[in-house]
Amino acid sequence: GRQPKAQRGQPSVAGRRGEAMEKQRSSRYGGGTQVEVLPSGFGRSDVVRLITQSLRALGYHKSAGLLESESQIELLSGDVRSFRQGVLDGHWDDACSRVAALGLESIEAYRAVQFLILEQKFLELVDDRSFGPALECLRKQLVPLGALPEQLQRLSSLLLCPQRDELYLRCGWAAIGVEEDVRLAARQRLLSELHALIPPSVLIPENRLETLLLQAMAQQAGTSPTPSLNGGHSYGHTRWDLFSDHAPTQQQKVLVSECVRVLERHPDEIWFVQFSHNGLRLASAGKDGLVVIWAMPALPCPPPSPRQQQQQQRQQQQQQQEQHTETGTANGSTAQAVNGNAGQAANGNAAQASLLADRDHSESTVQMEIALAHETGRSSENSDTPMSDAAPSVPPTP
Repeated sequence: GRQPKAQRGQPSVAGRRGEAMEKQRSSRYGGGTQVEVLPSGFGRSDVVRLITQSLRALGYHKSAGLLESESQIELLSGDVRSFRQGVLDGHWDDACSRVAALGLESIEAYRAVQFLILEQKFLELVDDRSFGPALECLRKQLVPLGALPEQLQRLSSLLLCPQRDELYLRCGWAAIGVEEDVRLAARQRLLSELHALIPPSVLIPENRLETLLLQAMAQQAGTSPTPSLNGGHSYGHTRWDLFSDHAPTQQQKVLVSECVRVLERHPDEIWFVQFSHNGLRLASAGKDGLVVIWAMPALPCPPPSPRQQQQQQRQQQQQQQEQHTETGTANGSTAQAVNGNAGQAANGNAAQASLLADRDHSESTVQMEIALAHETGRSSENSDTPMSDAAPSVPPTP
């Protein structure tokens, strides 16, 4: 008749594990065990932490402190804050001792975080020409983490660099800052690399609110996703308007306005989709570990957008104008040819008329001369004048 221990007020192993996870979750979010959710679906603590981070990034440290005090929601827990500050200040042993409080998901992530921190410590010791402590760090701290032999060989070869410029070039410090603040820039880069291994709910990525705003603007405009500001991207002097919505263009609306077909094959989430180069195959992969190749049938082309219609009309008008210009040129050449033929014909007719007029004039002149000759002959006969004195007769012009 005894009850089991789990029923007599003593929690089971699963219950204790669940309580520990819930306690860890509540400590991450900086509040009680219950996380308040806003009507928008976001957690109140998440929104407060993002605002606090943004205020500190903008330089309003007092306002950020007042917000944390009033809301009782801290941006970072005590261990996480000490870990972050230890990385930026170069307190490597203190930072390594607080890695266990970061809530890492696996032992591989724990070793990777330890290796990155100790690698930075080794590089700074070599930069200070402290070869003894650097060699001790390499043998006693980095080697036990199970690093690859290639990584250990690369680090040990840096001990032989005769000059600082060569060391900066080989370890990747030459392009991240000037000589005065190269260490600070290297530590900030280390912190960015650690963000990829630490859960974002524990250590919020840098400039997270600005990154979310940029992603929202890109989504409204229908463009490609905007990369995170944590990667060091620069956007120049571009100013975004946060107080008005950005509607996509007509062409972007055509691309995403209609669901053509739903492909149902994966039993779980789909993570990646890629078309082939010819557009006849579609590959999809997801959480289930399957890769499915789809044969895509010929899909109807979307109707042209108003901009495309205007371009087509402009092209048709240009073609018509070109055809009209060619037709006018051909007609002009034909008219010139006709006019030339007419002119040549007129010139020929005029020349022929002139020849006929000259011929008639010559014939009339010959006839008049013959008549005069006959009259002269008669008069000479009557006056007994010899014929030799008479005007000779001119033969007719053929």
